[in-house]
Amino acid sequence: MAGALHAARGDLTTLIARTRAGHAPTVYPADHYMLAICHYLLGDWDNATAAADYALTLTELEDLPYGMAPAHAVAAAVAAGRGRWQVASYHCRADPPQGWRRVDRLYSLLAQATVAQARGEPNDMHSALRPLHDIAPGFLHAWQLWWLPLEAEALIGAGRIEQAQQTLKRLDAFTASAQATAACLHSATAYLKGRLAEAHRDPHAALDHYAAALTAPAPHDDLPLYRALLHQAHGRLLLATGDRKSAADQLRRAHRAFTVLDAAPYLERTTEDLIACGLHPPTGGLDNPADLTSLTEREHAVAHLAAQGHTNQEIANRLYVSIKTVEYHLGHVYTKLGLSSRRQLRAALGQPPTDPSARTP
Repeated sequence: MAGALHAARGDLTTLIARTRAGHAPTVYPADHYMLAICHYLLGDWDNATAAADYALTLTELEDLPYGMAPAHAVAAAVAAGRGRWQVASYHCRADPPQGWRRVDRLYSLLAQATVAQARGEPNDMHSALRPLHDIAPGFLHAWQLWWLPLEAEALIGAGRIEQAQQTLKRLDAFTASAQATAACLHSATAYLKGRLAEAHRDPHAALDHYAAALTAPAPHDDLPLYRALLHQAHGRLLLATGDRKSAADQLRRAHRAFTVLDAAPYLERTTEDLIACGLHPPTGGLDNPADLTSLTEREHAVAHLAAQGHTNQEIANRLYVSIKTVEYHLGHVYTKLGLSSRRQLRAALGQPPTDPSARTP
């Protein structure tokens, strides 16, 4: 919650691994949905989906409904980021039991706002986040790392400039209070301040915000999605001010970053920007990315774990299913993607050759 995301992810991964080995108390959905949030913010969207799915499985098996809303929110965020709108819509609609709705309202709002962000619809982002401040301040304070950048982006896009300025002040205050651990907001803050300067019709100040952030090395915990948005905003403004060559460089960087995330709707908009520059969009990435959208959510989770080098038994243990179920899903994955081996699956999902010692626990 303070922004030390890599450290948090390492601690949570270790806790879960020790629990599975019988060296720690029983694991709870919170361990997995917090891990899912870390994965999502750090741009590891495949593992975010797997951790959220595991949290949802635990809520059902152990009858612990408090993990449902945050796990659904992460699953919705990843699905939206990849343009899987039906999956995102399902997770946005999946409400926790009645008794938990008030306290989990924040996660529902975050899910809806993140879907609108992926669609490029700031007015819908603003509508989704409007009830945000009705939530208890203490609970709202806990996840400002996630919602404050969303709210600032929504307000700027909706033309509510004075409110956006107030939200950015809160963002600066959070960064100052968390000190070095809030370096994860480095790119997000620069992106939003640049957008705000553009809204004030001050392109020179906006360029200064963008260039200063991109000249410095990205902090260890920087958020990859906002880093990519920063490159894109910089490129768009450079193109608007007549510096086509520099604009093309920034837009290519944004395209590469969105490709790594497999962020389809963002890639589509960046491709349009590159065409506006008179350039053909870069090729590369997955051999056949369109085919991946044909996988169901569970098939995608099984495929990701298999590509990481996990055995069918390990996948079954991770997902609380039988080996037969894993084999069934893998069969569908191979058929849909036109593959016949795990080596081909690793290549199709952009995974390096497996190293058993380096697998995610």
